[in-house]
Amino acid sequence: AGEIGHRAENLLKAHSWQINSDLKSAQSIAEELAVAIESLKPATEDEVKALIKRTLEANENIYGSAIAFEPGDFLPGRFLVASYYYRGKNGPVFVDIGSPDYSYAKWDWFSVPRNAGKGSWGSPYMDTGAGNISMVTFSQPFYKDGKFWGIATIDISLDNLTQEIEKIKIGEDGFAFLLGAKGTLLSTKIQNPDFKKTIFDIATEKQDENVKELGLR
Repeated sequence: AGEIGHRAENLLKAHSWQINSDLKSAQSIAEELAVAIESLKPATEDEVKALIKRTLEANENIYGSAIAFEPGDFLPGRFLVASYYYRGKNGPVFVDIGSPDYSYAKWDWFSVPRNAGKGSWGSPYMDTGAGNISMVTFSQPFYKDGKFWGIATIDISLDNLTQEIEKIKIGEDGFAFLLGAKGTLLSTKIQNPDFKKTIFDIATEKQDENVKELGLR
């Protein structure tokens, strides 16, 4: 146990400076994107998409970015307007997230900074739709004529961190893994993992109190 703890501590020290740098950079980019929207006041969806795309192209360290407007406040006849780009193998890939099925205004990444009136970090999560990539999102509100107008987001990948964690070998068959604050799996060497499950779900399935205790710790 002492050796495992020592290796984990060394891993944290080795990568914490990079993680902090990435987080600060992502926050700054989201704030700058919000300022650009407030200054340029885009009037079409194409203008919004161009802003996001340029943001990805100018910042290689970010994985994705979105601009989502207060429902009903951007385009006549369009209640939900939200555009997202993520970094694909051949360049930025567009996703229209302004659909009734998603209803983005109810999600924390939109509602929390909207209600607080300031930018905020979300909890790290596993984006299974983007190839099982561990990510974290910073959301920054923007305004028009003093009134809340929408949210700009920046996603950064935690893959470099999780890949290093997965390299840790513990005994003959053991391995290390990373959990989110609510016990969600962010990295694991388990074959065909279900990333919708938490460590507590796994503990219940296995009827293993040790796994539950590990998750609580």
